[in-house]
Amino acid sequence: MILNFINKGHNGDLHYSKGFMRDLYNVFKPDECFLFHECKPGAVKDLEFLDNNKLSHKYTDFNKYDIRSESGIIGKNIFVNTWVFDLFITDPACYAISGYSNHAGFRKMYKKLGVSDKFNEEIEHYLPTVNFDLVEKDNVNKFVSDNKSKKILICNGPVLNQQSISFDYNPVVEALAKKYKNMSFILTQDFGLRMDNVFYTSNIINIEGCDLNEISYLSEFCDVLVSRSSGPGCYVHTKRNYFNKDKVMIGFTALYLEAFWYLVDQNGCKQIWNNDYSFDSLKNTIEEAIHYR
Repeated sequence: MILNFINKGHNGDLHYSKGFMRDLYNVFKPDECFLFHECKPGAVKDLEFLDNNKLSHKYTDFNKYDIRSESGIIGKNIFVNTWVFDLFITDPACYAISGYSNHAGFRKMYKKLGVSDKFNEEIEHYLPTVNFDLVEKDNVNKFVSDNKSKKILICNGPVLNQQSISFDYNPVVEALAKKYKNMSFILTQDFGLRMDNVFYTSNIINIEGCDLNEISYLSEFCDVLVSRSSGPGCYVHTKRNYFNKDKVMIGFTALYLEAFWYLVDQNGCKQIWNNDYSFDSLKNTIEEAIHYR
């Protein structure tokens, strides 16, 4: 039996589906398992069960797929569409594009694949996790060891979805970094801002290729996580971060549910949502998070 996952979306779609892919792999226990997508291979290098990641397939281009995108079983092949948007449009209800719509979409998929009895109704079972044993941690560990200040991680790269817009964080970060010189502001995209307490993930992690899982690892050591639910902003949405009471998540998105993927109650991190992208609103919201703990 061959289990084939297909994802036509972006990096965030890969990350948000990891819990379901791990679960379905354990359900079917296939002889081989592949993920076909158009993102950089490093986005899923922590999925230890993927044959894509094995040396025997090192030179196979799984980023250029010519394969069905509809879920189903044909012969010895099982096809599973893991694109978040496709799952969303099958049952949008009131969930927006979120962990809740994804959960509802996969419920239907498990039924279609004949394994509905294996589906877990607890959404927490499928929240994204990263296998940090397969992530390059040394450079992050050194940065954290050398830097004991409060850390604010801001995912400031371009937005590749409709959840938010690509506004400029630089003026806000500059103002905050001047005011809070004893804190570290870590940005995922270098747009040229140079200050002693402003750092860039590319310099901290310092590896070739995709570093999204390393950013996820770095987020474990940050006090405030600022996201627009795109790219690196999705990779800070992990089960460990959700249930860490010492953390604050900020989501600058059009819709509340799409800011965090999953909503935490009093047993987890503090979540702050804002859909006002003006300078004062951005600055005040991040300051609120800085002073929350």
